[in-house]
Amino acid sequence: MRYKILLLLWLPALFGLRAATVPAVIAVSADGAETRYELASVQRIVFDAGGMTLKTEAGDVNGVRCVLFGTMDQTALAETREAALYVYPNPVQHYLCVEGAAAGAICTVYDLQGRALLHSAAQKIDVTALQQGSYLLKINNQIIKFIKK
Repeated sequence: MRYKILLLLWLPALFGLRAATVPAVIAVSADGAETRYELASVQRIVFDAGGMTLKTEAGDVNGVRCVLFGTMDQTALAETREAALYVYPNPVQHYLCVEGAAAGAICTVYDLQGRALLHSAAQKIDVTALQQGSYLLKINNQIIKFIKK
């Protein structure tokens, strides 16, 4: 009987621990507000003129500026707040400036088909060779959409 009581006391802690490490998508809106969604509930990410839209089981989330991948625990939330990235100008013609990336962080530019086009460790990325259109910039676990004019 004593072991059953101990097990019942530990069950909520075990389930709470599991829930704290669920993979998540963190949507950052234009005003910097962060909202977390369980990765399993995100059906797709659509790129549009207003930024990005997350299609989730609960409905659409419009006006997303940046998408981060992490977990639902408090440590990941604190890390993402510290790692605020600023990418400008958007739209860009010649050079894309990146602020807030860790020293030596590799920036990778992808087209919307997922092909890696550019790799750079610089804070100023030359995008003059890119054609006009929408692209994704990945730095660590953050993805930011930008437009080349």
